[in-house]
Amino acid sequence: MSADFVLRRFVRKELTSYMGAKTRRLFVLSVLGYSWAEIGRKFGITAHNAEVQFSYGLKKARKRLLGNRPSDRPRSGSEREG
Repeated sequence: MSADFVLRRFVRKELTSYMGAKTRRLFVLSVLGYSWAEIGRKFGITAHNAEVQFSYGLKKARKRLLGNRPSDRPRSGSEREG
């Protein structure tokens, strides 16, 4: 087992623990190789909507995982350190 494989496995397990149930189901189906069209049909929604719901759920999971950490984006204006 490579270190990269172990790291990816850990990150996937950690991130999925912060996902809601529906996002986790969407994730599992996509990892299993289902297309967004197939996933959408399973949920009675369009392929685009399945992707959007997954993206939104992933964003929420990422926020939960990272908590209230400051953004990586550069600060501007009065926020800059002098």
